[in-house]
Amino acid sequence: MVNCAIRYCTGCDSVRILADAISDVCAAPALTVYHPLKEPVDILFLGSCYESGIIAPSVKIFISSLDPSLVKSVVNFSVSALMPSTYHQVSALLADRGIRMRAEEFHCHSPLGILYQGHPDQNDLDAFRSFARKQLQK
Repeated sequence: MVNCAIRYCTGCDSVRILADAISDVCAAPALTVYHPLKEPVDILFLGSCYESGIIAPSVKIFISSLDPSLVKSVVNFSVSALMPSTYHQVSALLADRGIRMRAEEFHCHSPLGILYQGHPDQNDLDAFRSFARKQLQK
């Protein structure tokens, strides 16, 4: 069985909704980045969003606190209304720490004003659960 953990930033409720959606798939609680990773994991599902065009500062702090010997790989998941995924920013921070990020990621829309109301919706949640299952099989 694959040992995994889920951490997400608190800056966006949509990220929490996604994290909660895979908690049962991963058999791990969805915790905020304010809960340090203390045990070794095969996969860390890391959820983030943008704040003023950059990834949430809490995610940066979390990544800087990670012990590379505890994490075999990271899977990025993110939300935004207008921006692309946070993959490149998160990947660069992880690379600086010597932590491998998988090439596959999950990204979906989050609401902004009248745009994308109701997202992540049930289709997004189902797609993320399927994505997580595939990641656990690799």
